[in-house]
Order: sequence, then structure tokens, then C-alpha cells
Amino acid sequence: MRHGLKEVHVKYPRVCAHRGLMAFMPENTLPSLAAAVAMGADEIEFDLRCTKDGVIVCIHDYTIDRVSDGTGCVWDMTYEELLQYDFGGKMGSQYKGLKIPTFEQILQAFAGRVIMNIELKAMRPEDPYPEEIIQKIVALIEQYECTESVYFMSLDHRAFPVLQKVAPHIQRAPGSGYNPNLDLVQAALDFGGKKIQFGFDYAGSDEALKALCERAHAQGLRCNIVLADEPELAKRYFALGVDTVFSNNYQYVAQGL
Repeated sequence: MRHGLKEVHVKYPRVCAHRGLMAFMPENTLPSLAAAVAMGADEIEFDLRCTKDGVIVCIHDYTIDRVSDGTGCVWDMTYEELLQYDFGGKMGSQYKGLKIPTFEQILQAFAGRVIMNIELKAMRPEDPYPEEIIQKIVALIEQYECTESVYFMSLDHRAFPVLQKVAPHIQRAPGSGYNPNLDLVQAALDFGGKKIQFGFDYAGSDEALKALCERAHAQGLRCNIVLADEPELAKRYFALGVDTVFSNNYQYVAQGL
């Protein structure tokens, strides 16, 4: 057990379990995250959205169609409505009946035991990032006393001015998506970030990736790359300067390093 874990105590390079152990288990569910933690992951990643009635839940897409037996947008449903749907059966009958987890349930299980990369998803793509939702997320993190073992990532950079205002004490990492025109290092500096997160396509080549990591490190930033599901690819990224490799298959990659 690693209760009281802090980001500064966890060494680099590291492998982050992307949405838990999603290669084999239903992504962004409690069993998927728990399996990664049980296998020794130093870091897990998951996505947060908000329901119609203000409950913070863990899901990547803005609809529930891909990962459940239901359809519709998360922001158009209450939490009780979401509980009607099965979020595990599409990955196999052994997972049938899994429910969408709340952020608080994740914190109850893992706060202080593992580093958490929390990807913030906007309520609706066209809306500014709601400060009250950020406040609710931060309040839960503070309630579970894990401010030093979590950090925020978002591809929606509208979230970062709100984070700077509401939670300057919690680390943040702007993400690139796959936008090669974005100066991600400068974005992190502008937003007070400590990390940057990107896909290989953002750099475009091994040489460019190495140069990006060197520039980021010179500014005191850590580099996350999404993603590598083969140990050899993870080794290549680490050799080029990446600090954290995200993987859908944590155990396979971690054991192969």
C-alpha cells in the first residue's frame, strides 16, 4: 500500500496505465483501474465528465454509445439514468453489469496509492469550461487528501485559466491532441504547467521528438507520450527523452522494459 504517495517520490521514466488496463478490461472502470494498480503501475490515467445533475463520472467519449449498451450524451443524462446501463458487457460476459464509476469512487479506491493523470473533458464542446465543475473536482481531491499525487491534463485549453485560479497548487499538463501547430512547451509555461502531453504525430519524427523533450526539460517540464503498447516502442521513446509512456497494456509493456 502506498497511502500518502506524492508525485515527487515516483521516479522516471515510468509507464502510465491508459484508462486502466484497457487492452483487456472495460476502459475507465473500477476493475480496469484496480488491475493496473494491483500490477504495480506507478500512474493511471482516466477521463472525467459531468452529468446533467452535476455528478463527476469517469468516461472518455461524450456519448455512452461505444462503451455501454445505451446511447446518448453524458451531459443530457442524470447519474441515476446512467446507472441503468451496462458499461462492461461489450468486453465480455464476465464484465457484464459494470456501472460507470464516479470520480469519488475512484478516489475512495486509489487516493494516495498511485499517481493519477486526470483528463478533464468539457461539458459541451461549444461551452467555456465551467468553473463550478472544476471547483467540485478540486474539492473532492482535497477531501481525499491527494493533491500531491494527482495532476490535470486537458486538450481543451480553456480549462487551464480556470485551474490556475481555482487550484494553483495542483499540477497541470496541457495536451496537444495531434495539433503540430501548437507550441506545447510555451502553452505549459503560460499555464504554469509542469508537464506536457502529446502523441508521436505531434513531433513527427524521432529527431523532432528528441528536440522537443530536450527543450521541455530545459524549461523544467516532464514529457508524456500517448501511447506505446509494445515494449520496444516504449524503450525507443524513453531513449529519446520521454519521461512517461502511456500504454493500453500496462503489464506487457512494463515487464518488457
